[in-house]
Amino acid sequence: MNANKRLLKLMTWKLALVLLLSASACDAAKFTSFRDIPGVTEDEIRAVEAFQAQGVSFVYGAPPSTETFSDVNGEIRGFTVLLCEWLTELFGIPFEPGLYEWSDMLAGLHTGEIDFTGELTATDERRKTYIMTDAIAGRLTKYIRIAGSPPLSQIAAWRRPRYGFLTGTTTIDNVTALIDYEYETFLLGGYSEAYYMLKFAAIDAFIDEGTAEAAFDFYGDVVAEDFFPLIYEPVSLTTQNPANAPIISVVQKALENNAIRYLTELYNLGMQEYTKHKLFTSLTEEELAYIYNNPVARFAAEYDNYPLSFYSARDGQWQGVCFDVLGEVEALTGLTFELANNERTAWPDLLRMLESGEVSMVSELIRTPEREGLFLWPAIPLLTDNHALLSKAEYPNISINEVWHVNIGLVEDTAHTELFLRWFPNHLSTVSYRSFGHAFAALQRGEVDMVMASQVQLLVLTHYQELVGYKANIVFDYPFESTFGFYKGDAVLCSIVDKALRLIDTRGIARYWTGRTYDYREKVAQSRLPWLIGTIVLLLCVLILSLVFFQWRRRTERLVMESNIRERTLTADNAMLDNLYRMESNLLANISHEISTPLTIMSGYAQQTRKEIENGEVNEETANNLRTIQSEAHRLAELANQILSASRNLQTGIAIAPVKPTEILERAANLCEPVLTKNGNRLEKSAEPDCPAVAANLDIILQVFLNLCINAGRHTKNGVVSITAKRAGGHAKHAKYAEFTVEDNGGGIAPELLPRVFERGFSGDGRSGLGLAICKDVIVQHGGTIDIFNEKGKGARVVFTLPAAG
Repeated sequence: MNANKRLLKLMTWKLALVLLLSASACDAAKFTSFRDIPGVTEDEIRAVEAFQAQGVSFVYGAPPSTETFSDVNGEIRGFTVLLCEWLTELFGIPFEPGLYEWSDMLAGLHTGEIDFTGELTATDERRKTYIMTDAIAGRLTKYIRIAGSPPLSQIAAWRRPRYGFLTGTTTIDNVTALIDYEYETFLLGGYSEAYYMLKFAAIDAFIDEGTAEAAFDFYGDVVAEDFFPLIYEPVSLTTQNPANAPIISVVQKALENNAIRYLTELYNLGMQEYTKHKLFTSLTEEELAYIYNNPVARFAAEYDNYPLSFYSARDGQWQGVCFDVLGEVEALTGLTFELANNERTAWPDLLRMLESGEVSMVSELIRTPEREGLFLWPAIPLLTDNHALLSKAEYPNISINEVWHVNIGLVEDTAHTELFLRWFPNHLSTVSYRSFGHAFAALQRGEVDMVMASQVQLLVLTHYQELVGYKANIVFDYPFESTFGFYKGDAVLCSIVDKALRLIDTRGIARYWTGRTYDYREKVAQSRLPWLIGTIVLLLCVLILSLVFFQWRRRTERLVMESNIRERTLTADNAMLDNLYRMESNLLANISHEISTPLTIMSGYAQQTRKEIENGEVNEETANNLRTIQSEAHRLAELANQILSASRNLQTGIAIAPVKPTEILERAANLCEPVLTKNGNRLEKSAEPDCPAVAANLDIILQVFLNLCINAGRHTKNGVVSITAKRAGGHAKHAKYAEFTVEDNGGGIAPELLPRVFERGFSGDGRSGLGLAICKDVIVQHGGTIDIFNEKGKGARVVFTLPAAG
């Protein structure tokens, strides 16, 4: 006896630990200090600090309920405890929960013995006596009655029902406003009095908030039913002591700043804790020992019994009412249910596994006289159904006496088959199948006229397989309860699951699956749409490439023909034409790269300007950004003329003039910074004072800087890109040169790619590109040199020189 009691305590602590870990996931959504709550005043802060300095603690009173209950160790648990823990953390003042009868709680609030409670619904009348917040939780009103009592509708037919209410609650007013018949009212002082009034039939029902259900768990013969129409009663954090008003005011401000969402999470955790507590207190010592010694239970599941148990090949997982309910049972008991079969195991094989004890339970086993004594069943069903003969929609509706002349498909070893053979012995036109999947496939092919199944299994065809043209031809007025089946030697496990099912909303789970529809055909069509679009785009690309290739071929043939004609006359002209052809090819290859440069600048400044306008931060910087965009738009317009004259420039040289390095860096920084900030990078620049002016074309050199910075920004995230200028030294050939550097601290360039980075069509990350090749051409034309240095993982450094002016 003592050993099992210790076992129950151990399991209770384990459950508490799980709930504590779950609650920690909510920390991000709560206030952890009253000072962090928006709107808290200095007076309120000083009042709370005064409480802290006095070393006071607050008593939070509550009657026994689903929110406040004692566990096997005598400790108070539930939502009230979780709320007090949050309040303690929020204010740095202990909030201590205590259990009181209703009348004692009200008296304690009046005398000051109890500082706070969360049991009262705020009304205008109550706010004259109490200081209250808005709702911290909501409760449904319920009837609480002795199990097995006559229905209230039956009592109301021959006398006025007698209803009990707690004194001082708002429940009386809410119920009176909705009940349209006469009843007698009895005002009670607490839950103990309510039970004895129920037990001795002095009242027919006790009506209170649903949380009161827990106060009657001890008696074991009380049931709770929802009051209809539904009444939702919000409750507030309440005090009657004016000195505690700052606490109420601060919590109210927390609620106004969405703290109610965190309190709702706490409430749900508290209800989970109560449900587990209620289950474990109902378990016998034998059942507790079973859970401790047998944590894993093997079970078998049907792969084609929609919606109870089925394997979804589309989703690659087991689904249905059975699996959802077992998930709830696992959460309540701590047991693990291990599937022992695969998605191809037929029902006869599953039944043999259950008979032999290879598995402890099966997903569904309909109770029949032939199966009595061979298996066990829980008292709580998963759903209620009717046997039915299913046919195609066009098949004529028949009467029961016509069943003898119809071809019927039967599934081996099922209750439906047992029942059919009992009702229609010696039927001459039946075909047996090993599963409902095979039977329904035969129905679709027309091999049988009907399949003996159930009304719910029609959903396999209409909902799950999305087939049209099927119906329940005959629904037999012979309902059956669909639930788990257990091996006859596992009575303890059957009892544990049965008790857990009483606390699970099996009806809600069953309604979800029986009301669910699928849209797999639409999903398949949607999944094919991208492929269709991709195919069309691919064909268009092939067509465009074919046209381009055709034009290129015609053009090439024309040039070759002209070249052959001129070769016979002028060899010099032939060399000139060949050179022009190569220059034209290079020009076309560079167009996209060159045009992208001003567009990149315009995009960066436009994005920055848009953010400033959206944030209402329009200032001088915004105007500068717009001027830069205008300038780059003008530069983009001029770029077309520059591209057309590029070939001539390569032959005749480029226009150069003396330019100061400081001017180059300043202009380069203005162009490059918006591009770099896209990846969170920062631009730094520096120039040595003695760095000489250089002979260069400023616009073209700025293009070099921009190309190099774009490359650096592409490979650097949240880093630093620096541009510098200094007098070149160390070698005689650099004595009259200025040295410029673009350096980043990004990922660097792979060593094997470094020798090829200046090749046309190759970039530092292995992709195609022209930027570095263009930069090299420009620097060489200026009479300078360019090199790149790299350390993989630490960044790259590009160094180029330009000759000094004069």
